[in-house]
This record gives sequence, C-alpha cells and structure tokens, in this order.
Amino acid sequence: MLISEVKKKMKEYTEILRSLYGENEEERVIRTAGNPIGDYGEWLASKKLELVLYNNSEKSFDAYKEVERTRINYQIKSRQKRIFPDSKGKQNLSRTLGIIRKYDESDTENKYLIAMFFDYDFSVLEGYQIPYKYLKEIGTENSHQNGIVVNLSKAKIKKLIGEGKMKDITEQLKGD
Repeated sequence: MLISEVKKKMKEYTEILRSLYGENEEERVIRTAGNPIGDYGEWLASKKLELVLYNNSEKSFDAYKEVERTRINYQIKSRQKRIFPDSKGKQNLSRTLGIIRKYDESDTENKYLIAMFFDYDFSVLEGYQIPYKYLKEIGTENSHQNGIVVNLSKAKIKKLIGEGKMKDITEQLKGD
C-alpha cells in the first residue's frame, strides 16, 4: 500500500472517531480515551435498555435507571471477537470480563452487571444481566487488581441461566 493511501485511510479513520465522539454528551458514543469497545457497549446498553449513563467520574457503575423512585445501578462490560487472528490463526472471543472493582457483598441490592459480547463487526453476539449478589460466587477474587474477575464460559452461562442467576438479554440488545 502506498504512503498516500495509508494517509488517506488514517484521515478517514480519524474523521470516523471524531464523529463518534460527538459535539455534546448526548451524541457521544466514545466517551473516553480508553477502550472504544467498552464505550460502545455502554452506549448501546443505555439506548437499548433505556439507561442513563453516569459521567465518567462515577466509580464502579456506568449507568442507572430510576424505577418507582429506586435507583438501579449497572456496570457494563464488553468483549469483542478478535479482528485480527492470533498467532495460531484464530479469531477468538475472550469470555473474561474486565475487573469488577469496589465490590461490596453487603451492598448488592439494585445492582447489576451487564455482560456484552460482540462479533468483530460490533454486532451483538450475546448479552446477559447478572445480579451483583452473585458476582462473588461466579467470579474469582483478584487481590492484585483489587476486584473480582468474571469469566463467562458457555457452560457457566447455561448453568447460571438454569439456576435463575442470570438473564439472557441478547434479543433486547440486537437490532436497529
């Protein structure tokens, strides 16, 4: 590829990112300088589930919903299938979610984790809602990162849904 072609594509890429950043907070899909997959997951969940996004300084939770004068908090974690193959030629989907920090098992009422898995083109593959009260049971404590790591294998998902500890919200998250 010629340098001029690469420069043109990089300019187009930058313009796309700027458009996703938006002019004001209500238009923003990308809200941080961090992982755009996480930002997109938060934005999509807020639109599809009618949640209000906290500003980026809010600790532990990404969004909330008021239901009969009760605030329900949501932490949203997203993973995307690899765009580029790994060293073995596979385009795996990591099932390990980002660290859940500041977990307080004495304060889990009206708090949920939303886990979203995307294909490489950002289409929703799977989505789940998990009450916070089950996170310590289904995750692994990581003292080095000061939180809980949750890995949602297919077998674990099937078991948790069967036990009523997780809700499949994939269809709510799909579509235009």
